[in-house]
Amino acid sequence: MHKRLRFHSGIVYIDEGAVTNKNKEKRLQVSDSVQSIMRRYDFPTHIATLEQVFDLERSSVDENPTTDVGDRVAMAMPSLSADMGDLTLDSVQTKRLKYMLANTKSVTAKEDLVQILRHRLLMDIARRYGYDKIMLGDCSTKLSISILADLAKGRGASIPLDTNFADRRYGDVFFLRPMREFTSKEIGIYNHFHNIDSVVIASLTTKCPVNASINRLTETFVTGLQVDFPSTVNTVFRTGEKLCVTDSSDNSPVQYCILCRDTDNLPGFIIEEARRRIRRSQMKKEFEGFLLEED
Repeated sequence: MHKRLRFHSGIVYIDEGAVTNKNKEKRLQVSDSVQSIMRRYDFPTHIATLEQVFDLERSSVDENPTTDVGDRVAMAMPSLSADMGDLTLDSVQTKRLKYMLANTKSVTAKEDLVQILRHRLLMDIARRYGYDKIMLGDCSTKLSISILADLAKGRGASIPLDTNFADRRYGDVFFLRPMREFTSKEIGIYNHFHNIDSVVIASLTTKCPVNASINRLTETFVTGLQVDFPSTVNTVFRTGEKLCVTDSSDNSPVQYCILCRDTDNLPGFIIEEARRRIRRSQMKKEFEGFLLEED
């Protein structure tokens, strides 16, 4: 007889209409479509807007909270679920979000910022309602794109943390990726034959040029190769899967950036190479004002 894993699940929907400047009617329409699908599966549902991240206290997203999940739920904290009917486009939180995005110059940086805010909000919802695991819908196609995009951004050291099955950077709550072994095409075919409805939601790069951002360009590159070479996604994904996080040489705890959750725990040869390149760049700048004369 096989043992069955039993756990209590909930579904979270985060409205990001403020990021793409959608009007209230469009945001409510998308939210109603998503909620109608969520209600079919008889799971507890939690609705939030991305701008609610500015209502979070520092302690709610601290990487080492002083109380466990059960204690925090017992505190009877106010519900985070939003009433989309009371949505306002000129709230202080919405203005702060738009101001932050407006002062983020590149589309690539904006996409990364939205993802960071989304994860922080998911973390707070999980802790408020007593969940100790967050399951993301990342598939192998998306993770393959993320691997190459992170390399292009200079964030190769974070690839194992961003693509592994379990992400334990937040301590008491884990991010899990149960769909990481399936491609987007396989998931689409499964949804089609099982009559699972979906809602198409526009993102920052929807209808943008191919080179609008590093993520968009990498996505076009990978999906284009996948058409002619069906093993592209699997090859990139399996190669990235071989990467692992290095342990600290002095057994000290790994320090993570409070914003992006990246680590500075890099191998010594990478740090030395980075220093060498910095010195070389500084030397080139110092000698730019000098002209070399021939004897």
